[in-house]
Amino acid sequence: MRLLFAPIICILLFWCCSNNPSPNVAVDEQYNAKFDSFLTQFAQFDGKQLDESFFRVRKQFPNEKWCPCIDKILFSSYLPFDEPSKGETGFCYRPCYKIDEGNYYILAIKQEQYSYEENTLLTYDKKGKIIDFETIGVNDCGKVYKIEPSSGEREIVYTQYCFKDVESAYDGDCDVSVYKVTIATDGRINKSLLREDKNVKVTLSFY
Repeated sequence: MRLLFAPIICILLFWCCSNNPSPNVAVDEQYNAKFDSFLTQFAQFDGKQLDESFFRVRKQFPNEKWCPCIDKILFSSYLPFDEPSKGETGFCYRPCYKIDEGNYYILAIKQEQYSYEENTLLTYDKKGKIIDFETIGVNDCGKVYKIEPSSGEREIVYTQYCFKDVESAYDGDCDVSVYKVTIATDGRINKSLLREDKNVKVTLSFY
């Protein structure tokens, strides 16, 4: 009789274990759900090239006056930025656009604080772990960037202008650096300096 019930007990134990996931599985599911919530803040990008439009702050509704900010406490594990250490206020991270590459995601986040603006390109694996991130242009006192047209689908070329005199920004002497940013098939980001010119006269027009 004891030998007869032994296989039945083993089957019941196996069934119970298979229907009650381990704590690690439960944690993974919760982590993925949080990352999915993070992703919903970003608009789907339909373009083929990562141009200026990929780094525009999305609006949740067409008639929305204010653009949303990412919750820095709730989604801190998905943000690679260091918070200002001098008690500065008004610093926020705004969601732009996203691309699902199948095995990883590409996202754009804009950091803003008063007159400061910085674009960040990020890649994540499917569970929300950051693969890589890179700065794509800074607007600040005397600093202006411009994203140029590029031929590659996962390629960005941008120019960073650093004017010598803040008062003469857009028209004056400045240092010019041209960067090329590419995203590999594994989500790694490579940034290389294509050209650098020192103390050149530049007149910019963005309109």
